[in-house]
Amino acid sequence: MTHVPYAYCYRCAFNMTYPACEMQCAKYVDYILNTPYTGMDDVAAVIVESEQGEGGYVAPPPEFFQIIKQACEKYGCLYIADEVQSGAGRTGKMWCIEYAGWYPTSSPGARAWAATCHGGHHLPGGYGEEPLPGSQPSTFAGNAMSCEVCMTNIDLITDPEMDLLGRAVVLGGEIKDRLTEAMKTVKCIGEVRGRGR
Repeated sequence: MTHVPYAYCYRCAFNMTYPACEMQCAKYVDYILNTPYTGMDDVAAVIVESEQGEGGYVAPPPEFFQIIKQACEKYGCLYIADEVQSGAGRTGKMWCIEYAGWYPTSSPGARAWAATCHGGHHLPGGYGEEPLPGSQPSTFAGNAMSCEVCMTNIDLITDPEMDLLGRAVVLGGEIKDRLTEAMKTVKCIGEVRGRGR
């Protein structure tokens, strides 16, 4: 696994300023994937958080994702939008990657043999097809109640009468406005980040 810098414009890893930087952070991913001798000669997928979570809730410019997706297409690997923290309506859209102008087309799943793999010891074709005693290879896998709860949550998030997506945009905007106003007097606030109107 290789990590590359995220598009964190406030603390740019390349010491550049947006938009004059022309998204060097995203172009670096293209370079890593599409240049010989970088060590990236067998990449299955590139995983990118649609809004970086624990790294500071950073919302990059849309072209960051577009350049990386194009690099993946040139190289022939999957682009995976990690929506664990930013999906399910938290940013005012069902999926945060929608801010970049595209929509998810699939969700992860696994073949039966993969669900029994533990630490790479089990392989398809008859070797080690039984799970280890007491193991849990996937959180809530095949759990009917979890599936029903998930479907109910999707119904609530997308209910037009409740308008939770619109509410997230409005409240996010209000918080962003108040913090931006506070920047004028609170010197320790260097930047206000987040989605909102």
